[in-house]
Order: sequence, then C-alpha cells, then structure tokens
Amino acid sequence: MFVYKAQFIEQDTLGSGCFGIVFKVKHKLTNKIFAVKRVQFKDDFSDEKKQRVLNEVKSLEKLDSIFVVKYYNSWTEGTHLYIHMEYCTQTLKHVLQVKQQVFERQPKEPLNIFEYYICCQIFRQLLQCLQFLHESCPPVIHRDLKPSNILISYNNNNLVHLKLGDFGMATEHKTTFMSHTQGAGNGKYMAPEVSSSRDYDHRADIYSIGLIGAELFDADIRAYNSKIFSSQYNVVVNIFWSMMNAMSDNRPSCSKVLKDYSQWTSII
Repeated sequence: MFVYKAQFIEQDTLGSGCFGIVFKVKHKLTNKIFAVKRVQFKDDFSDEKKQRVLNEVKSLEKLDSIFVVKYYNSWTEGTHLYIHMEYCTQTLKHVLQVKQQVFERQPKEPLNIFEYYICCQIFRQLLQCLQFLHESCPPVIHRDLKPSNILISYNNNNLVHLKLGDFGMATEHKTTFMSHTQGAGNGKYMAPEVSSSRDYDHRADIYSIGLIGAELFDADIRAYNSKIFSSQYNVVVNIFWSMMNAMSDNRPSCSKVLKDYSQWTSII
C-alpha cells in the first residue's frame, strides 16, 4: 500500500535540499493542507546522512510545542522516507527578501517606527522558540539556524507565529563537557567554535540568532534621522553584537535578552 499517493495530492514543491524534497499536499479525505518531506535513500547515501534524516524525525517527535513545526507521522515506501508535517505558508527568508519593498524603504534608508515594531515582534518570537529548545531537558542545540529554517504559520485567530523547522542537524546536549560534530550547520550562520572544534554547547545557536537578528533590523545601518527611537535601536544592535561575541561564555541567553525586552521596545 502506497500511503503517500493514497492519502495526499501534491500541489506544489516548497523546497529541496541534499536530503530530500518538501511538498505542499492536500489530504484527500479532509482537504487540509500539509507539508510532506520525501527523502530517497540512494545507494551512495552514507550512514551519517541516514542518521541525520532519522534524527530529524526523532527530534520532531519529542519536541511537541507551538515553537516547533508540528510533526504528524512518518513512514517508508521502498527506498523513500516520508515525513508528514504542519504546513507553514512562509519562511523568515521570504520576509527578509520583501521587507524593504513592503515598507517602501530604499536600501540605504533606516527603519521607520512601524517596521521597527514588526521586527521587534518577530525577534521576540524567535527568541522564545530558541529558549524552548535550550530549556528542554536535556537541552537541544539546533545547529542549523538560518532564515529558511524559521517558518511562519497562522493560528485559528489568524495570528502569526514563528516556528523552528529542519531538525536534521539538531542534537541533545546531555552533559556539560559533551562534544559534538565539528562544522555542523550552515557556514554563514555558524558560530566560530563550531567550525573550529567539537567543544561547544547551545550558545552556538545564540551566535546564529544574533546574526539573523542583525539582518532583520538592518543592523549595519546606524545613521538615524529620527530621534524617537534611536536609543532603543542602539540597544538592540548592541544585543546582537553581544550574541555574536567570539567568546561563547560572554553571549547572553535567550531568557536574558527577553527579560530586557522593554529596553528596546519602550517606545512601542
């Protein structure tokens, strides 16, 4: 029995990578929309690659939360593994691509107060998502945080929620001195200690999210005409730099940054 074709109708291809293709599908009985990831175990598929795929399934099974893309089921058909997940309409990557156009802002122009407000809400939710992983028992290191792995969904009240996806590189940090795979993740958003050693912990994710936050707020733009919220903007930019500190011990936790939320949103 081929479950995939029996239960789902493919509507679109959402994305593809070295481990598989993600489809937007409609369930034949309920007409509900889902995402299904299809991974083909080829002859040249190494044991390490297989483990990464299976690791994603295990992580999604355990991390049942509003902060993580919802997992429903998984099964195999021949040489294919299928992962049935919640469908999210967009990613943060798409938001970053269209944000300037939506707010009618030129590349060299600073954020106005409305765009700043939206960025604050996005970054707060992103911190809450990562806080959930890091405060799990045992703590989980995502290790592949990037805008395309941060998904956007809508609840029944049409409110926007950010969720973390793609847990193929995720790992548990069970003991203080536990070592991990060197060079795991995306090079652009990888913390320096991950690229250079096996000795790192959840603070590697803090580095990645700091860099994503800097992109979200266009943190390389420091010249502000408006004095209404320039001080708050400088506070949040300094937070990003602290999160990207080369010394992981000096990076703030998600809970610490969230605790200081009012310092960079007091004008809102």
